[in-house]
Amino acid sequence: MCGCGIIFAEILQDFSQVTCLGFDTSISQVNKAQENLSFCDNGSILVSIADAISIPLKTSSVDRIICDLPFGKKHQLPNDDKDFFRNIFSEMRRIIKSDGLVVLLVSGKTQIELFEEIKNYDCWEISSSH
Repeated sequence: MCGCGIIFAEILQDFSQVTCLGFDTSISQVNKAQENLSFCDNGSILVSIADAISIPLKTSSVDRIICDLPFGKKHQLPNDDKDFFRNIFSEMRRIIKSDGLVVLLVSGKTQIELFEEIKNYDCWEISSSH
């Protein structure tokens, strides 16, 4: 979920040659992201409506994923967080290239739960946690 686009703004300050794709289920968040990112070249960013468990991209088509988890600090998550995050990780695994990189920004009490869920994927490893 792209939220209001702050992570994109940070990326695009240092890496102007990348293309960023962001998705959110909230039209208000997409609108805020588009407004916050209006300084960018239109070709470098696309923000659209989509769900994190059903991203409209081809399999193995993404070089990098940066995601600020969990989404539930400001927005309500479904009742079963474990299934929700399991579905998100499955979708990330589907769209990331075999040599791709997934960066998850996590904090708080769900950090341990998320790391335990990631360990269920034999193709992923946790390279750093602070």
